[in-house]
Amino acid sequence: MSAPTERTHLLDPNPSVITDLIEKVVGQPWPEHEDQFNTYFKGIGCTPGRALKHEEDLPESMSGVLIMPAAGMESGSWCALDSKLFSLNFTFYPGMVEELAASDVGGRLVYERLNSAYGITDRIPQGDGNWSAAWTMRETSIDLHAHVNQAPMMQLGLSHSALTAIHDKQYIDRRGY
Repeated sequence: MSAPTERTHLLDPNPSVITDLIEKVVGQPWPEHEDQFNTYFKGIGCTPGRALKHEEDLPESMSGVLIMPAAGMESGSWCALDSKLFSLNFTFYPGMVEELAASDVGGRLVYERLNSAYGITDRIPQGDGNWSAAWTMRETSIDLHAHVNQAPMMQLGLSHSALTAIHDKQYIDRRGY
């Protein structure tokens, strides 16, 4: 089933804003020091917000809020380990578009555009109409999750594949699971 493209004008942001963000991230190297973060964020169309600190974070990690003015949203975040940025996370399309979950309508359009740009990958059913898909391009992993029924929204994760693996291993080693 293809996405109802006649509803694109009802989506905020337009799916092209999201795919442009992804192209910018994939098209340039990840910053390797926190001195480069602000320039990098500006280059991908984001502005850093307040810093975040969680009790469970690794001591060497840092994270913060990302604001994406072109999308009119503040629900993005970034994470770094040892001053190297490794993860960007966003939520888009909360709620409904007419009778459909905006996350499904917008998510399908983003999914189709990513398949065209980075190769075809399957949408993996996650139950209750939810689905996910993943691509890897250069050093960037792209994870798309559409939560369709309960708390509808689309999650987008962009991560530096190798640095994420290091972070995850350190986190598991410290936590013991």
